[in-house]
Amino acid sequence: LTDLAARAPKTVGHALVILAMPVAELTCDIKKEVKEAAVTCMTAICSCTGNKDLEPFLPFVVKAAQSLTNTHECVEKLAGCIFVQNVEAPALAAMLPVLSRGLNDKSEASAMADRALKTLQKSGEGAEVKTVTQDQAVAIVKGALGDKATGDEAFEAVMRHV
Repeated sequence: LTDLAARAPKTVGHALVILAMPVAELTCDIKKEVKEAAVTCMTAICSCTGNKDLEPFLPFVVKAAQSLTNTHECVEKLAGCIFVQNVEAPALAAMLPVLSRGLNDKSEASAMADRALKTLQKSGEGAEVKTVTQDQAVAIVKGALGDKATGDEAFEAVMRHV
C-alpha cells in the first residue's frame, strides 16, 4: 500500500475513505513491526489527499493516529489550518481517524464543537442579514436571469418551491 501510494496517489486518495481508519488502528498495534509499517503506510496514504493546505498538518494526523493523547494537539493544529482549496473526500478521509477519536472523547468533542462554533461565528461577522418574501425572491431571480426566465414552464415550476 505504501508503494502504491507513491505510484498512484490519486487512486489511493480516492480509496482513503476505506483505508484511513483500518491503517490508523494498526498504528496502535502492540507488535513493533506492525506499528512501524502502519505508521509508514499512514504517512504515505495521507500524502495522497491532493490538498496542499492540509500537507503541513499531516504529520500531526499520523501522530494522532498513534495515540489518543496526541489527538488534542492535532485538533488544535487542524483548527489553525486555513483551507484555500476545496476540502474534498480524500482530505476529510485522512482526518477521519483524528475526528473520530476527538468526537468519541467527551472533553475533546466539546472543545471541537466550541472551536467550530467560534469559527462559524467569525465567518458570519459582518454578514448582512436580509429577509425577503417569496415574491421578492422570484423577482430577484427573474431580474438576474432576464429574458431567460420568461415563459419557461420548468422555471415557473421550480419557482413555486422557493
